[in-house]
Amino acid sequence: MHWSRTITNNYLITQVLLALEEVGLWETLANHQRKTVSELARELEVHEHQLETSMDFLWSTTDFLNKEAGCYSLREQEIRKPLIILKAYKDVFDNMGKILNGTRKYGEDINRDGRYLQKASEF
Repeated sequence: MHWSRTITNNYLITQVLLALEEVGLWETLANHQRKTVSELARELEVHEHQLETSMDFLWSTTDFLNKEAGCYSLREQEIRKPLIILKAYKDVFDNMGKILNGTRKYGEDINRDGRYLQKASEF
């Protein structure tokens, strides 16, 4: 696979993983054996179709999820900590160009998210 496709795929996968962390999917799946998309959407109060599309995308491109008889479960239980660390530094990463060119300053204009760092320390 060409390097540009690998980078693009990994970026898209990471963004979907982070969005699903933000809505609480990974914590919910870690606390349950198996759930349908309908059950998850209701519990997380998210749009079912978008959740299903996101989960099917990850199921087909990664090894994080199992899908059997319409139910999803986590294949990889250790998924949350790295995602929480990425969420803690997301604003920093999203603004790295501005930090590098001096239009924003880390620690003043751009900060890591302490809520996610606290969550990461709980693992």
